[in-house]
Amino acid sequence: MREAAARRLTLGTALAIFGVCSYTPLPRVRSDRGSRSGPSSVRSPVSPPRSAAPSRRPAAPPAYVELHCHSAFSLLDGASLPEALVTRAHALGLPALALTDHDELGGVVRFAEAARTAGLGGILGVELTVDVPDDAGPRRTHLVLLAETREGYGNLSWLVTRARMDRPRGEPVVSLDLLAQHTAGVFALTGCPRGWVPQLAREGRLREARRALGVLADCFGERLAVEVWDHGLPEERALVRRLLPLAHALGLPWVVTNDVHYAEATGRIVHDVLASLRHERVLDDMGTRLRPNAEWYLKSAAQLATTWRGHEQGLTQSLAIAERCAFRLEHLRPTLPAFPLPAGVSADAYLAQLVEHGATERWGPPGTAQRTARHEAQLAHELALITKLGLAGYFLIVWDIVRFARREGILCQGRGSAANSAVCYCLGITAVDPIRMELLFERFLSEEREEPPDIDIDFAHRDRERVLQYVYERYGREHAAMVCEQITYRGRSAVRDVARVLGFSVMQGDALASLADRFSARATAESLRVSHDAVDVATPSDASAPEATAHRLAPDPRRATAEHTSQHAPDVRDAERAIARAALRVDTYHWREKTPENKAKTPNGDGVLPSEARDALKRQLLLEANGATPPAPRVAEQLVADRLGQRMIGGTEAVRHANAVDDEARQLRAAMGGRLENLKMAEAHLRRTQLQQAVAQAPGADGATAPAAADLPAATSDAPPDDDAQGPTVPRNALLESVGLDPADPRVDVLADVIEGLHQLPRHRSIHVGGFVLTREPLGTVVPIEPASMPGRTVIQWEKDDLDPVGLVKIDLLGLGMLTVVQDCLLYLRHTRGVTVDLAQLDMNDQAVYDQLCAADSVGVFQVESRAQMNTLPRLKPRCFYDLVVEVALIRPGPIQGDMVHPYLRRRAGLEPITYPHPAVQHVLERTLGVPLFQEQGMQVAIAAAGFTPGQADVLRRAMGHKRSRERMADICEQLIAGMQRNGIPEDIARRIYNQINAFADYGFPESHAASFALIVYATAYLRHYYGPEYLCAMLNAQPMGFYSPGTLVEDAKRHGVEVRPVDLTKSAWDHVLELPDGRTLVPRAGTVQLRGAVTSVPEPAATSRGTLRGVAEPSRAARPPAVRLGVRLVRGLGARAREALEQALQQGPFTSVDDFVRRVRLDRAAVQRLAEAGAFDTWYAHEPEARRRRIALWDVLEAQRGAAGPLAPQGHRAPPAVVAPLSAVELTAADYRMTGLSLAGHPMVHVRDALAMNGVRSARDLLTRGRDGERIGTAGLVICRQRPGTAKGFVFLTLEDETGMINIVVTPKRFERDASLISGSPLLLVRGILQVEGRVVNVRARTFRALRADSGETFVKGRDYR
Repeated sequence: MREAAARRLTLGTALAIFGVCSYTPLPRVRSDRGSRSGPSSVRSPVSPPRSAAPSRRPAAPPAYVELHCHSAFSLLDGASLPEALVTRAHALGLPALALTDHDELGGVVRFAEAARTAGLGGILGVELTVDVPDDAGPRRTHLVLLAETREGYGNLSWLVTRARMDRPRGEPVVSLDLLAQHTAGVFALTGCPRGWVPQLAREGRLREARRALGVLADCFGERLAVEVWDHGLPEERALVRRLLPLAHALGLPWVVTNDVHYAEATGRIVHDVLASLRHERVLDDMGTRLRPNAEWYLKSAAQLATTWRGHEQGLTQSLAIAERCAFRLEHLRPTLPAFPLPAGVSADAYLAQLVEHGATERWGPPGTAQRTARHEAQLAHELALITKLGLAGYFLIVWDIVRFARREGILCQGRGSAANSAVCYCLGITAVDPIRMELLFERFLSEEREEPPDIDIDFAHRDRERVLQYVYERYGREHAAMVCEQITYRGRSAVRDVARVLGFSVMQGDALASLADRFSARATAESLRVSHDAVDVATPSDASAPEATAHRLAPDPRRATAEHTSQHAPDVRDAERAIARAALRVDTYHWREKTPENKAKTPNGDGVLPSEARDALKRQLLLEANGATPPAPRVAEQLVADRLGQRMIGGTEAVRHANAVDDEARQLRAAMGGRLENLKMAEAHLRRTQLQQAVAQAPGADGATAPAAADLPAATSDAPPDDDAQGPTVPRNALLESVGLDPADPRVDVLADVIEGLHQLPRHRSIHVGGFVLTREPLGTVVPIEPASMPGRTVIQWEKDDLDPVGLVKIDLLGLGMLTVVQDCLLYLRHTRGVTVDLAQLDMNDQAVYDQLCAADSVGVFQVESRAQMNTLPRLKPRCFYDLVVEVALIRPGPIQGDMVHPYLRRRAGLEPITYPHPAVQHVLERTLGVPLFQEQGMQVAIAAAGFTPGQADVLRRAMGHKRSRERMADICEQLIAGMQRNGIPEDIARRIYNQINAFADYGFPESHAASFALIVYATAYLRHYYGPEYLCAMLNAQPMGFYSPGTLVEDAKRHGVEVRPVDLTKSAWDHVLELPDGRTLVPRAGTVQLRGAVTSVPEPAATSRGTLRGVAEPSRAARPPAVRLGVRLVRGLGARAREALEQALQQGPFTSVDDFVRRVRLDRAAVQRLAEAGAFDTWYAHEPEARRRRIALWDVLEAQRGAAGPLAPQGHRAPPAVVAPLSAVELTAADYRMTGLSLAGHPMVHVRDALAMNGVRSARDLLTRGRDGERIGTAGLVICRQRPGTAKGFVFLTLEDETGMINIVVTPKRFERDASLISGSPLLLVRGILQVEGRVVNVRARTFRALRADSGETFVKGRDYR
């Protein structure tokens, strides 16, 4: 009896812990399906039951405010976005809501904006982690802090800053002493059960708990309350009974919260998944780490009044505290740092002086031909507006940063909307003349805009860090930091994380992720929804009995899984265990016995199966063991095509390996006569069979056993289902089945819900690409600061969209790799040719430069080197700078999606008439031939046609952005149409103009941005055309960057007459160098150069044809161009250690022999052997035939590394044997590509050209010069680029390179799906198809593909894949 009673007691205690039953009746609130108020007999958590009272009309619930609420910005803890919490609170009628994330204020701007829009009081707070003293050492606790005033908010932000900055990343905590120094204007709650006082009380240490509460009271005074909760847990209620006497003893108020972690009860499963991710465990293994019910959601006052009946003062106290916390985020108005000014000069006056000085440099003195009254009026207008808005200091700060960069020789240029400003142009911030370009200033700044301007500046990316550190030093690290970027859950990341937590295999998660939407978790969830269509599963006749339908999922997925498993033992989980046993059998016995018979069954004849084929075999063995028959097969190749056809080309080795596995698995299926065909569908069939057995074995309503499985219809029956049958339904989803998942699996049923719940939830925090914020007050009192992953940088907890509502001004200090190339090229030119090129004074009408661009000869040219740009250049035929502006803006996702590219090109070619919606807008659209391309044109149309002011036009542009509001758009639409009607434009035409503006508002590219980029386009095209060696050297030293690999850049430069020399340890440095005709070598090093060697000869002048330069100091006679010497950095497998060792050794002088190199550099054996195989030692073996040099060098390297130590070491030097075989031409090319990714000895295609020519395969040059439209041709080459743009409707574009040039290949979606693995994994392809010739644009529309094997290093070519 005692043992039975003890068992009953233990079971009761365990159930009480999990909230299933308790010794105190719980409020009748369903934890999984929302909430319902319980009956009047529900007891308060702090009082014994009372006698039944006579029935009376219920009183109105007291007012209540939730003061402890976590959003998704409590990473991996909160499960709802701030906007969702506000929406829910507003629906519940709460007057206010507090946001208290863990050591985080990252969500307060979104929260405050949503609360202001909803008319809800938005209280800002934080749940701070605090280290408090304890007998066993510091105890880590939580404390809820709420901002009462602006000073209080500053203290909150500063405490979070110190918690993040003073501790290792991911472990924020402050000391109690620091907290005590920053309590002014802060109201505190004792926190959740992990708080200091609740922890001690829970442990029964009531004396220490009272002392701790007294310490907090000393810190906060009357701004302290004891927090209590009731989530239906007995242990919580017991803790509340201990806390309330402590509050009464010290005369402190107590307040009810619900410690909210999600907006509605349905968010529980998402919260559980996030908790599993935080603990890095599968959901089924979480156990008591998960909260036992779904009570941690936002509740109404009525629900809480029912729970706390008789103790409503805890609810009303929340309203009193909320009234004290009157600070709102709109009260936070930070200011910019004060710029150091000359004595007695204001910021506005100093800015005007600088602008006047810059205007004189740009346009000359006032009254000259270049500086007209229009210039004066524009400058006066801009300066007046800047003064009115109080932004002079902002412009001075930006000017100071640009001045520092110029002083340090760092190339920089402003872009974006700042290029619309004449003030920015005169200050040297931008390089585009907005008056000459007729750019609209209000696109940059207007009085109607509610936020400050946004200035973006590009710096040479190698030196950008110096600029960032200057800003830190100039304004102080307490006043400057970078902007963060919240990385949110999207389709693929959500699928992978949820699949892992729910217990799916990595292979299943990857398969689902490959089919997921790239951007939207919500769209992915919709595609994974399981539809419950009736299928061929019979059920007991009494389908209404709960036992008969027990396999249907309940709303709580974990409870449903447990019920399903307990009632139906041979369910899906058993099937998975059987699969695991089959896997063990396969891995251990079948294929590890590498008998000749087994080897013959594998694709490579080596007895080793690809992993996917091995998995397929496991499923087949399981099917055979259970006697199950697979359903009607779906072709396995189509499964692969479905997956690859919907997946963007990843461009990684993992994707290529996956494609190779698919091919090998397909070959294996064919070799084994179809045994392994369509096994994923077979597994789904097996699971349905197991489910039939589970249903059949389930007891009926009367306790009888259901019919045996043998009595049920076969799962593969083709008979139509009986419409009158009332059986359970089996969920169906073709997408799930295509990747081998059973829709009947309970985990699958919740998969879509959890993925949708993760939609746009923050996943982790990153750093913005260049956003910088500065404040006069300590920035840590405005927004918390934390250390960035890169040393020397700090980042705030707000992202760029959070800055405008608060009034923080952002300056984008961006890094642009092409500016580094231009900067280095200009530096090289000053030393190699004595030429100084001023980019601001370039002749923008050099027709030789435009000739190359018209011919699509633009490899390595900024912005116009892609396949799409190369196809557009011959059609557009740029002949002036504005043509380049159009070219930059035209090939963008927006214009392509808006169908503006082809109309513009047809009109430019004279194939389509130029028309305008109305004569009033002709002057606006005239430069773009009636086709709107730029955002500014939409504004100018509104000004010209509807009489809008420039400021109103900017409001229109912003309203039409990606965050458009229907109500706001409708209001602006009516204003625009009314304005056009007042100007005499009929309503139908007015609406057509409005629709056109609305259509391209999202995708229109800023004209100022395009003009800024066009300057760099022309500069790079100019430098490439006239100074090829210097430009190539700068491009190679800036790698990795750009569209093409070093091998492609070198091949293109060689075709343009640039001399490129191989790696040579007697002449090469780590970086690529320039060898001058006089014998000296120009060695670049981190933005500087050094001339090595002595003048050995006087260079002979070489005839050159050069365009006219303004502001260029040319030498008296043109010198022969230098040669490019490849650097040691090009050899693969050498890292930072090799660079450091090489550069230190070179400081002692050049190397004299292999022994000297090995002794001084001390690299590992593999690194030195790589150098020998790359031909870096060939100079010391010039007396040997070229084909033998590398192998002899390897011989000597091995001997030098071995040394004279050891008893078996040779005595003296041993000459290499005469029988060392020379390398063939093919082997030399292969060695070059294997070691460096390129070869100066010959392209791999050279070695197979004769054989291909015999089969009618033509070179790229032949197709480009002699190809005819519609001709059936064959071509081959290295696949250097694969691209599948999102705007191309599934088309894939390849770029093939041979020894004569490049050719573009167009692949239709169907052909790509057919040959996806071949296209994405073969480095050398033979393509046959139809030639498409349109002027100078030549493409091949592919019909068939064949992988080629030249054995000349093509497998080591790293093509670049783009999406």
